[in-house]
Amino acid sequence: MPFSLALLACGPSLHTDSAEPPPWVCPGDGICGGGLVEIEGGAFTMGSEDPDADEVERPAHEVEVAAFGLDRFEVTHREFAAWLRWLDEAGTPNACPKDGSPFDCLACDLPGVSIDCEDDHAIAETCDGGACDDHPVTGLTWYGCRAFCEANGKRLPTEAEWERAAQGPEPGRLFPWGDDCPTGFLLDDGSCGGESWTPDTALASCAESACSDGWEGTAPVGALPDGDSAEGVADLAGNVWEWVEDCWHRSYEGAPESGSAWLDACSPLGRVQRGGSWFHEGETLRTMHRGFYPPAEANTSLGCRCVE
Repeated sequence: MPFSLALLACGPSLHTDSAEPPPWVCPGDGICGGGLVEIEGGAFTMGSEDPDADEVERPAHEVEVAAFGLDRFEVTHREFAAWLRWLDEAGTPNACPKDGSPFDCLACDLPGVSIDCEDDHAIAETCDGGACDDHPVTGLTWYGCRAFCEANGKRLPTEAEWERAAQGPEPGRLFPWGDDCPTGFLLDDGSCGGESWTPDTALASCAESACSDGWEGTAPVGALPDGDSAEGVADLAGNVWEWVEDCWHRSYEGAPESGSAWLDACSPLGRVQRGGSWFHEGETLRTMHRGFYPPAEANTSLGCRCVE
């Protein structure tokens, strides 16, 4: 996994007087995330029923989620950079508060991050061909993701909502698109072959998959529509990991059955991330796979999307 850095406040303030800044409006058509995909509510089985599955995916349990709307796309560089500039104008550059203490929204000092905090949050030309505006933003903390979603009248998805969207209305899908092994036509992941797949299982053959998609690192959001979920959500596997609201727990023992975020007994290890990324092994792309990361830290394979 890519290294992470303790975050330092950065980014100049453009706030020069006491006037209130204009209300935040997402760039372009004013709608961040490509619009909402409506996800039907109902009961589904969360986690893996495979007795050989990792402990973190067990026990499989029934969860009842209410209907919700999930952004079709992950948050992009263009959207997040515009929001950081708006924070500057509001006099709170790169500060995402939690319990009265500010945490950085973006890891300005993380190599590979393409938003330049020293240039009024310009987008640096470091993505594929210099055209990274519509790639998923990376280098943002859990606090930054949550604050961005709230600025748009939304929130981070719960882990249960995320898995329901990834599985689709047909329970037990191995990947958002179905049960076929991933290929470069389906997702942005250059390392889905190799030895990462569990041997002696139905997925062992996925080690032969060719996953090069033509991009070095992230791909533009929605660029690989054959990998969309059954309900039309893009990039739920690969491209970047996605922060969710829940605290990390080592298993599902004691998890809520209501679809709400699991916030009891928060692990010091961090918050949950889902979906795998361009950087990680093929098994991380399964709809049941779970990961975690410290909420005040960031890396170049971790982003998010919002829910309403």
